[in-house]
Amino acid sequence: MSDSITITSMEIVSLDVWTIGLTYFQAFYGIPSVFLMLFFFFFFAFGKRYIGPFYRIVQLDLLVNILCYLNTWLTMRLEKIPIGIPFLKVLEHYLPGLQTFSRFLANYFMHFQFLTAAFMSVHRIIMMKKRNTTKLFWRKMLAGFTFFAVIYSFLPNLVLYHGFITKIELVGGTLSRTKNDALFKKGANITAVFAFFYFLILAFLGSYSVFTVSKLKKMNAVVSITKTLTKVAYTYCFLYVGILLWTVFTAIDSYVDWFPKIIKENNTVILGFFSDLMTLSLPYLLLRLDGNVKRDFFNKSNEIKKVIVIDIS
Repeated sequence: MSDSITITSMEIVSLDVWTIGLTYFQAFYGIPSVFLMLFFFFFFAFGKRYIGPFYRIVQLDLLVNILCYLNTWLTMRLEKIPIGIPFLKVLEHYLPGLQTFSRFLANYFMHFQFLTAAFMSVHRIIMMKKRNTTKLFWRKMLAGFTFFAVIYSFLPNLVLYHGFITKIELVGGTLSRTKNDALFKKGANITAVFAFFYFLILAFLGSYSVFTVSKLKKMNAVVSITKTLTKVAYTYCFLYVGILLWTVFTAIDSYVDWFPKIIKENNTVILGFFSDLMTLSLPYLLLRLDGNVKRDFFNKSNEIKKVIVIDIS
């Protein structure tokens, strides 16, 4: 049986004030957040407090999140506002295939984001259980992890989807979207399964992090670390819940058609908010939870107590 193919013009943009307004709102908080992420990326590269391997992992996570956020504007945001269509049309003319590949990258970044979040938790666990690990060890670990993450994040798309779900191209001078409906349904199901297992893994790593440090409560330094680890680990799990639930609900809707019309019409806008919750949150978590960052930005050095120090960076 041949696949069902749907071709639609992207130049017919809905003038719904609600959708356009929400897209501009996403730019309103998203652009400053990206600049903040860029600032932290370079700040950790040159700051004297941030020489530990933990901050190299954070830098990698920041870089992945920045690229992921910028990619969302090509995949689902610019097409929602009238002024975005001429730009996308010119882009397709001079860089044909880029927008199609950007949709391929959307799933790629989902896998990569999970891996970096998981690796941060693994780093904390190892540092608590084996505190004599060296910076050279972590440099090799980070290099090996980055290589693995780059390759692995491509594999689900290449092995399981067998093609592009959506293609963007100029058809007779009109910017058009070609959608493989059967592949879209299959892709939604596969993504939902991955998201579910990724959440379980993050939940396990977060719980195990807390369990590991709870055994060391007799050390005063660990009391503070325990609180930080608990907040960071479970905050990441909580943020991942949004993407998980929306991915699963979207997959179910492809079978039972249970979403109201207003949600179907604004599906990509809503997905954008859930994506931003995970992608843009790290700099604010650092400002709230990281002791070195708070000391540099909020002058909290006078609140530090003399305790036994465990280097978890």
